[in-house]
Amino acid sequence: MCGAIYCNHDVTRRGALKAAAGFAVAAGVDRASAREGGAEQPKPNAIGADAALRRLMAGNARYVANKPAHRDFSAGRAERTRAQYPITAVLRCADSRVAPEFAFDQGPGDLFVVRLAGNFANDDGLASLEYAVKFLGVPLVMVLGHSNCGAIGAAIKMVEDNAELPGHLPGLVQSIKPAVEAAKAKSATQSSRGRDHRKCHA
Repeated sequence: MCGAIYCNHDVTRRGALKAAAGFAVAAGVDRASAREGGAEQPKPNAIGADAALRRLMAGNARYVANKPAHRDFSAGRAERTRAQYPITAVLRCADSRVAPEFAFDQGPGDLFVVRLAGNFANDDGLASLEYAVKFLGVPLVMVLGHSNCGAIGAAIKMVEDNAELPGHLPGLVQSIKPAVEAAKAKSATQSSRGRDHRKCHA
C-alpha cells in the first residue's frame, strides 16, 4: 500500500501524520525555478508532483518487468558531493528486503528516504520530511507501506496477547498501537454490519 502527499512549500506535522496513517492529500506545486548564483536557473528537481509520481510509477513498471534503467550507480558521483536534488521524499519501513531506489528504479540522489521500522513518522522523521520539502525542494512526499511487516505484527501481538517485548521495542510498538486498535475497531464494526445484513435477508 502506498499513498502520496502533493506538497507546496511546507509539510505540516498534521499532514505528515495523516500520511503516516496512509492518507493522501493533494495541492498544487510551483517550483519552476530557483535562484543560484544570483541568476534564475531551474533545479533538476523543479518538476511538479504529478511528473515526479509518473517517474516513480514508470520506474516501478521497469522494476516489475526486471528491466531497470539504472545500473551504473557511480555515474554523477562528483556532482552529488556538491548538492542533492531528490524528486521525492519517501517515508518507508526499515525492512531490508526492498529498497525504494530499486522498487522505483531511481538512481542515487533521486529519492530522499526516511526509514523506520513500522513505517510511521515520529518527530525526527517529520523534521526530516520537512527539511526535504523546505530546503531540498522535493515536489512529492510518498508514504510507502508493505505487507508482512514485523513491527506491525509485533504491535498486533502486543494488543491481542499483551506480549512483552525487550529493549526499546515497546516504545516503537506503542507508536503503532493506536493504528492497530483503530483497524481492529473498524474491522469489528464491518463484521457486525455484515452479520446484521445477513440476518435481514435470512
